[in-house]
Amino acid sequence: MGRPMFVMGEMSSGKTASLRNFKRKELFVINGQKKDWSFQNTNDLKEPPLVRTMRELMQLLIAAADADKELIVIDDFQYIQLNDLESKDRSDKKKMFQYYDEIAFDTWDLMKLCQNLKLKRERDGHEDSLRIYFLTHSYVNEESRITRVKTLGR
Repeated sequence: MGRPMFVMGEMSSGKTASLRNFKRKELFVINGQKKDWSFQNTNDLKEPPLVRTMRELMQLLIAAADADKELIVIDDFQYIQLNDLESKDRSDKKKMFQYYDEIAFDTWDLMKLCQNLKLKRERDGHEDSLRIYFLTHSYVNEESRITRVKTLGR
């Protein structure tokens, strides 16, 4: 699998809870929001790391891939994007569109990083497939009934 995969669902629909079906060594979880884990932790760490910014997420993804993790899950990805916006000076409304552009470009860079990590592992002779899943909330357009990733503003 050479591309990141998104698992979308409404709040409290069981996206995070489904992780309990994996064995401890099968996955590495990264949190976008502090939450109480109601099941046994899946990381080698005591608690999944909490990531506040896209830069932190990219650094942790590289480290996890270099540590030969086969399945990486970013839980509550939409909150990482929100945290990046929260760190900006929002008093200047003209800059808000620039901030949204920055978040979009950072997200695009993150998707490219996921693909490059997979290619790097293949070049390094790893036979296993690096899989990166983003768990995120969904938004359903009431008129068209199209479901998409919930982003800032909706």
